[in-house]
Amino acid sequence: MPVKTSPFTFTLSTTELGWLAGAFGLTRLALPVAVSLPSEGALRQAQEALARRGLIQRDPGVGWKVDQLAAFLVQWLGAVERYIQLDVNRREGKSCRAGLYARPGLVLLADCAPEQVEFSFLPDENSLADKLAAWLDPEPVRRGEGEFTLPQPRELIRAAWQDPNPARRALLRAGLSKREAATALAWIQSLKIVITFNPVPLEKKEPLFLCSDGPALWVSVSGKFVPCSWKDAARRVKEMV
Repeated sequence: MPVKTSPFTFTLSTTELGWLAGAFGLTRLALPVAVSLPSEGALRQAQEALARRGLIQRDPGVGWKVDQLAAFLVQWLGAVERYIQLDVNRREGKSCRAGLYARPGLVLLADCAPEQVEFSFLPDENSLADKLAAWLDPEPVRRGEGEFTLPQPRELIRAAWQDPNPARRALLRAGLSKREAATALAWIQSLKIVITFNPVPLEKKEPLFLCSDGPALWVSVSGKFVPCSWKDAARRVKEMV
């Protein structure tokens, strides 16, 4: 279990992000959710919201002066060429999407909701592990047991959650014995959440998977799902960024 830390968080609505992007002449932000230039009415509302929050101030010589943190954040996202997209898939309940970014001495996690993004500045692996744990309910407290090799794990897990029969056939076609397929299928169906870490832009190598059945944790290594600790998981995730 990770040591609890309190990373600094900062939330912006997608319309506020659109206003800030426009203020810096940016045509795109590297986020897993679309942020486009809002309509004139939405722009006005975003401007008023940013002003109320003290994130922008009128400057007679410039027009608007943007808060240093907001400016740093938006300009970073406008310049990013590579980041990690997280797809958080729950067997029951809502799924979500996030982005993970890094620069020397700092990791940024953007937790994306339909109309807002919560940014967390993560100084170390403990704080990263803590943010990952926030998606897992209940929080895993130990390594899992057993290792599992799955063909096309993203598609296979989704299929097994909906209907075990096509997943069983896929496992048998991949060369698993009936016993191995039954064991792997039972494990997949026990999972409550799977987090997929995809490099953006996409790369040829396999994405990283982190999954839990509730009390235990596994991570994918070279196509195989192996038991892991929180320290292992955070280290492997950080190495991807």
